[in-house]
Amino acid sequence: MEIYFERVLKQCGYLADMYMLDFFVENLWEKLPISWKNFYGQELRKIKDRSELVNFVKWILRNLNAKENEKLNFIPSEPEPLSMISLRKVVHIVSLNQWDPIKRPSEVLSLIKFCNSEVNLDGSFTNLKTVLPSSLRLKIKNKKEHEITRIVDVVKILLENLKFKIDEIIDIGAGIGHLSRILSLLLPYKVSTIEGDSSLVEKASQIDGKVSRFKQYLNQKDNEDKSEFVPLERKNLFIKSEKEIHYSEEKDLFLTGLHTCGDFSSTIIRYFISNPNAKVILHFGCCYHKLNGGKDKIFKDVYKELEKDKDADMDPGHQSNSQGFPMSKLFSNLNLSYAAREVACFGHEQFIQKLTESLVS
Repeated sequence: MEIYFERVLKQCGYLADMYMLDFFVENLWEKLPISWKNFYGQELRKIKDRSELVNFVKWILRNLNAKENEKLNFIPSEPEPLSMISLRKVVHIVSLNQWDPIKRPSEVLSLIKFCNSEVNLDGSFTNLKTVLPSSLRLKIKNKKEHEITRIVDVVKILLENLKFKIDEIIDIGAGIGHLSRILSLLLPYKVSTIEGDSSLVEKASQIDGKVSRFKQYLNQKDNEDKSEFVPLERKNLFIKSEKEIHYSEEKDLFLTGLHTCGDFSSTIIRYFISNPNAKVILHFGCCYHKLNGGKDKIFKDVYKELEKDKDADMDPGHQSNSQGFPMSKLFSNLNLSYAAREVACFGHEQFIQKLTESLVS
């Protein structure tokens, strides 16, 4: 795998280091291989309207899946350069698979090597609108609900297949607490949180109080002896290193986090590695360009004062002085620029959607 990285970055790394504006400022077109300029220049000259241009871009960014390619409304006049075909293949090899998303919980089992599980997971992912009334799903937007349903089901799969007991689930970087609150409502485990922004902790506690009252009201209304929702223990702790995460050594912990920004992801991973009582980690990072404090940001000095003003609103990981990337010894000599790490955040589906929507705007 490291051979792929080294060769690709050596030959094509300058593309990952460029922003769209650099196409004009750095005259990027002239830096492309001659075969690329000939092929794409020829195809661009044939384009007559915006619709054809969008179809051309979709074709360039196409999935390697043949069935998906059949839907593309573009046929080039000659074969694409072999070097571009090779680059696309390598990019797909080293990328996380976002072309074929998991559609049901049962598909998770093989990925986490629990193929002999006795848990019945033939159905679909949990639908929060079905299992919880709206009064217990306060302030949760559709995108967040989609993410939480998947995470809750994966947590459940892990907990039901582990050979040891988990004492507590900790949501690190919990924000206003949607994930932790739903975990507490749907799973019979103690859930607690850590969040660096005191205003978010306060807001999360306020929502907890409302949910607790709604839960009590629903129990009385249905005349059933159901469990109560107890407001979670929410710690206001601004974390700069893994040593600042303190939990009882007598508890076996399940660590989770959603949208843990930049170096905060690395901090959580280091805490998991160094703490023998942290038994499971399931967390989802974001903002890879902010790794290493984002100190290699282009024109950083220009925005220095602006960034300073924003510091109070940023995730703890953005202010970390620790080395968040690379963590692996295998890639210790690998250098990815701020721009290249930002490309790692690139959402293919969202980009295609914006292109499609541009046709009707």
